[in-house]
Amino acid sequence: LANPYDVDVCGAEAFITQHGSTELAVVTPETGVVVDTIDLSAWADADGLPEPAAAMAVPEGLLVAVQNFDREHSWAEVGGAVLTIDCDSHAVTSDAAVATPTLMAWNEGVLIHEAGVGLRAWDEGVGPVLAELPDTLVGGVGWGDQALVVTEDDGTYSVVCADLSTGVVEVAEVTGHFITDVELQDGQAWLAARQHWTAPDAANGVVIWDVETCEKLTAEPLSTALAPSALAFADL
Repeated sequence: LANPYDVDVCGAEAFITQHGSTELAVVTPETGVVVDTIDLSAWADADGLPEPAAAMAVPEGLLVAVQNFDREHSWAEVGGAVLTIDCDSHAVTSDAAVATPTLMAWNEGVLIHEAGVGLRAWDEGVGPVLAELPDTLVGGVGWGDQALVVTEDDGTYSVVCADLSTGVVEVAEVTGHFITDVELQDGQAWLAARQHWTAPDAANGVVIWDVETCEKLTAEPLSTALAPSALAFADL
């Protein structure tokens, strides 16, 4: 019942965030054995859980997004932080207050979306707002001075492009799909797209966008046998 949310490798170990637990699990990838746990209870909100979500390795350690939802009051957003964890000692070495953070892959580092605020860059700490984007985020990616994110508003999903150098934000498309994941690959944003209740005949599959130009590269989703939920790239 720990509700594992994300996993990332840092050093020789894998770190698993658990949305339903106060502990971060540390696992040996070759065996799957849990070798340690990291106590995150100090970052819990009133319901007793910190809700750690995405994890992402950076040069100084592992970033973990703590989202702080109050489960006893309709999962209200009540805080949040980005923690840095030393991958050797397993100690939390820093924390930055960020409201319900979302971590985003970026070829120049890591982008962070702060709920109700916008996009920031990570540089051994949370930087200034690069683009105001208060909407609820499904996910996003960055490439150079551009970011592409997917927002959700009452079941409606939109592809939004942001210029990180000027702060200009534009809605590129209001999509008829449920978008469940966004991943970065060679300057492209790959979106996991599932049938939406408003378009029950729409094709399930993968939609690809060019991040720098904010152009969709697939006229129709790349078909998958089952509706995709999450995407990952591997060297095979």
